[in-house]
Amino acid sequence: MAVEQGAESMAPVDSRTKILIVDDAPVNIRTLSETLRADYEIIVALDGESALRIARESAPDLILLDILMPGLDGYQVCERLAQDPVTEGIPVIFITSMSGEEDERKGFAAGAVDYVIKPFSPPLVQARVQLHVSLLRARRSAEEAYRVISREIQTVADLQLRLLPQGEFRERGLTVSSLYRPSGRASGDYYDFFSVGLGRVRLAVADVSGHGARAAFVMAMARSLFRAGAQADFSLERTVGLMNEQLIATLGDQPDFVTMFAAEIDLSRGRLEYVNAGHCPGLLRTGSGEFVELASTCPLLGFFEEAPQSASLETGDSFDLFLYTDGLYEWRTGPVEIFALERFLDLVKGRVGDEAFVASKLEEMLALAAPAPFGFDDDMTALLARRRPQAG
Repeated sequence: MAVEQGAESMAPVDSRTKILIVDDAPVNIRTLSETLRADYEIIVALDGESALRIARESAPDLILLDILMPGLDGYQVCERLAQDPVTEGIPVIFITSMSGEEDERKGFAAGAVDYVIKPFSPPLVQARVQLHVSLLRARRSAEEAYRVISREIQTVADLQLRLLPQGEFRERGLTVSSLYRPSGRASGDYYDFFSVGLGRVRLAVADVSGHGARAAFVMAMARSLFRAGAQADFSLERTVGLMNEQLIATLGDQPDFVTMFAAEIDLSRGRLEYVNAGHCPGLLRTGSGEFVELASTCPLLGFFEEAPQSASLETGDSFDLFLYTDGLYEWRTGPVEIFALERFLDLVKGRVGDEAFVASKLEEMLALAAPAPFGFDDDMTALLARRRPQAG
């Protein structure tokens, strides 16, 4: 049988798995081809340089590669295949008479997935090839499933973003700015702000356990319930209580939960009511420059049946209220070190009264405060509600 480099005429080009056989001995190519041709499309190369070119041009699914060849040997070919983005994912099986332990170590280090020792048994070759073709198909199936899921997650993330208020909110001397940086394409963080009439504004920042589509679903549910409570003119306590009841009923014994800081600002009375359901402490800066940390008033939501409790305090007509999620301080500044809450609050206290400080610039401020090659790996959300006396 005459052997030529490139595609053989022994199998039609169809959807069958394509195997590249590389060996400088035509008899070995003939034997391997006859062993595999019934099930696979076969292409061949007689040397390493030709193998690299054909692999790039023909995109084989699997390569059977001899080690001892003139010019580039099998180790060099395998290494170069692994270094080329076009061919790096092609599995390589060495066909060789070199069966020592050091030979195998060197082969696997070069990137091979398996060894077949000469003189080889056709049934063994068929079995090894079938195994790796099955693994390859499983990997490709998983990759396609991942692509489908990724597209769906992106769709979820796009819809999720539409649920969140955009831009700044302004009413009667109150300005609300936001920061929202999801760690992935769908987030477990949630924030909201809107007027409920009669000079009252509601705010919320929440953090759903986990990430991805599941967290995004719970986040959307929390948002709907928070808005529904306001539309029904429920008190803040009753609204958060409704959220807790519905989350428990929906999530059941699942491990999901929500931490939340919900607030209502009464601009007419200069008063703040809030419910902190197991969330990070809110930070209030009064008109006199005093800082008050607004700690938890009740447990997290979706887990405990305890009724939420609210707290109230006077704000006057000048204050800054800063709400956030833990992604803003639980980010790594080293292999094991994190930025930490106390350090974060110290940093914010030094800037929150600055008229130029808005929530959207917080990420830049943190990066300047603690530059590191590790960075943020969680969702980051913040709200800054600032009120100043109105002129006239």
